[in-house]
Amino acid sequence: MVKRTSILMVGGTTDDAARLEAAAAADLSGGGVERVASAHAALARLLSDPPRAILIVDGLPDMPAAALCERLKQDPPTAGIPVLIAIPTGAAPAKTDVPHGGAEGVIHGPVDTREALDLLRALLRFKRRFDDQMRREKALETVLRQRTNDLWAMEERFRVLVENSPDAVFVEAEDGTVLDVNPAACRLHGLRRADLIGRNVADLVPPEEADRVRRDFSLWFSGEIQQIEGASWTHDGRRIPVEVRASILNHEGRKAAILHVRDISDRKRVEAERERLEHRYRNLVEQIPAITYIFDLELRKTVYISPQVETLLGFSPAVWTADPDLWQRQIHPDDVNRVRRAILERHDQSHEPFTIEYRALTSDGRSLWISNHGVYLRDTEAGHWVLQGVMMDLTARREAEEALRSSREQLAQAQKMEAIGRLSGGIAHDFNNMLTTILGYGQLLNADSSLPAGLKGDLGEILRAGERAEVLVRQLLSYGRPSPSEKTPMDVSETVRGMDRLLRRTLGKDIEIVSLLDGTPCIIEGDANQMSQALMNLAVHARDAMPKGGTLTLATDVLLVDDDYAREHPALSPGPYVRLEVADTGPELTPEELETVFEPFSISSPGRRGSGLGLAVVHSIVSSMNGFAEALSAPGRGTRFRLYFPHRPDLCAVSSEPEPAEVAGGAETVLVVDDERGVRHLAARMLRSAGYEVAEASSGIEALHLYEKEPDRFGLVLTDIIMPQMSGTELVQRIRARWPAARAMCMTGYMHEPFVEGDGTGPRLRILQKPFTRGALLLQVRQTLDGVETDDAPA
Repeated sequence: MVKRTSILMVGGTTDDAARLEAAAAADLSGGGVERVASAHAALARLLSDPPRAILIVDGLPDMPAAALCERLKQDPPTAGIPVLIAIPTGAAPAKTDVPHGGAEGVIHGPVDTREALDLLRALLRFKRRFDDQMRREKALETVLRQRTNDLWAMEERFRVLVENSPDAVFVEAEDGTVLDVNPAACRLHGLRRADLIGRNVADLVPPEEADRVRRDFSLWFSGEIQQIEGASWTHDGRRIPVEVRASILNHEGRKAAILHVRDISDRKRVEAERERLEHRYRNLVEQIPAITYIFDLELRKTVYISPQVETLLGFSPAVWTADPDLWQRQIHPDDVNRVRRAILERHDQSHEPFTIEYRALTSDGRSLWISNHGVYLRDTEAGHWVLQGVMMDLTARREAEEALRSSREQLAQAQKMEAIGRLSGGIAHDFNNMLTTILGYGQLLNADSSLPAGLKGDLGEILRAGERAEVLVRQLLSYGRPSPSEKTPMDVSETVRGMDRLLRRTLGKDIEIVSLLDGTPCIIEGDANQMSQALMNLAVHARDAMPKGGTLTLATDVLLVDDDYAREHPALSPGPYVRLEVADTGPELTPEELETVFEPFSISSPGRRGSGLGLAVVHSIVSSMNGFAEALSAPGRGTRFRLYFPHRPDLCAVSSEPEPAEVAGGAETVLVVDDERGVRHLAARMLRSAGYEVAEASSGIEALHLYEKEPDRFGLVLTDIIMPQMSGTELVQRIRARWPAARAMCMTGYMHEPFVEGDGTGPRLRILQKPFTRGALLLQVRQTLDGVETDDAPA
């Protein structure tokens, strides 16, 4: 025997259902607790044997609890089942105690709490009493019909049946005179039997209905009507709604009518309440920001649609329901077949609920994203299937998702560029150490006057190749670790003017340079040297794109970025920007090439040589100045690179300071620390050539031991920054922790950047950039020993 279900739990967990069944076992009346995981599963389950009560645990995967409750209350087969909504602990509580979606109650927390069990018990008791009452009423109606038939069939039993009828029974002559009544008729009017017999039927109804009752009475005798609804009039003036059914019979030898008058006050109250609820539901449906509809699958047309269809799609409900094919015509052509399969073919196959997103066209041709949630229901009155659903506007969500996707792609691109940069920076750092050794020893050899002239020529070629390699390494480092150079106010137009002669010499006579510079100052905060490097890299890229000659256009202007422009360029915020544009007349780039144009060694189309690191360095430089770079290309218009920098008209451009003069050597002892043997020996040799005493250490740990043994011996610690086991900055920190007056400076193969001691509040160390010349080394060492401070790095 199948165990009957007392409570259907929708959502929650299996443990929740087990605890509830155990806690409420005494109140389940031989039934049990059945659990389904989703709203759609619940709707399918309710098509079979209905439970006594439904408990919806908020947080369903496919539908809000309140929406499921509303759907249950709309469906006649489930409208009478009590519904509770449980809000789990930790969910946002309801703002009021009004039940969600028409539910009979809301509980907060676990489903087996005392509050929840008390509410469930009350609902189960109410449901049992309600079911018993309905069974009694149905049974009573059956008995009454049987007794009425018996009255008509067997006149000898008429009085017994009439006397026991719960309905008021009147026997009346053709002129409306009351011939007999039963006790229920006396109770209905509040009069004795003797007071009713002899009265006319028109006296027992409200005065305004007397004429209609006289007319209807004659129609009963003619057989034209058998049943009406009206009102009875009590002796104290109260109106009681009644349902009257009439039959014609012989009474004491003459024709008479027997009227069965039923008090339908309760039914009218129920109908009024139902109409009130339907009106409230309709008002609710017509206020929510979504379109509700009913589609008759037999007629293949919309029979109801809420007024929101006019706000959302531009069609009035009357126009929409009058045209059966309008809903399909307003589906985007690319989506119509998919939607038809999801809605109409699913009806023909399974009747499973569906959710589908597609584009719909408005009356003025705009396209909106729609989410259509539908469920198939059997219309018991019509005898066929209907589709009820809700359509919501998803356009804003779709646009937000697209914006998020674009942002994620930009983030992924930035992360990829950063990873490549770190790799190239690491390679360049190691290569810089080698170049330091090659160029340093080469310069020492070149300074030897005894070197044969032939060897000097060969050595010159080696040094020139090394210098070209140094430029390449600096580009790698600039891309891998953008220099946080000392930013100063600068005029971008003046920088472009200053590069004019160099660009013309570099690009050659077959490239025409056109300058379109803004007459107003284009002031930004940046590094003029880096700006010049970026401009040179863009110019070289343009020359490669125009091997047979062409035009290079350089333009500057001040642009006010508004909200619309910022939406098209997510990297920019609204405000003033200085824009530098470099345009060529070479072949255009494909969309795929534009996506990767700022990546190192990106592949270009035929006719364009690979950009190498040039454009990647441009992107890195622009980013270091809080700017944004973009590339545009179109057929017949070549390629345009636009660089955007925050405009700073509040600053005044300044010129760079002159290089300090070279200084002499000294007699102090310098501790040189570097894990690269060639660089360490080179620095030591250059220092010794200037009169310094030198001690060498191959690691930070070795250097710390040497310094601790003779702290008064060393006037300066010259250390590489990146070393295994102990970095150069850590070495300096540990020395200065015991000897605060100790002098120190650092060397690095990375791009110049300030290294801060301790917690960031101490002085910055002077940095010597690799590869370095003898003069640069001696100058920095002398200034550090003498305590000369610079804007770049106070010692």
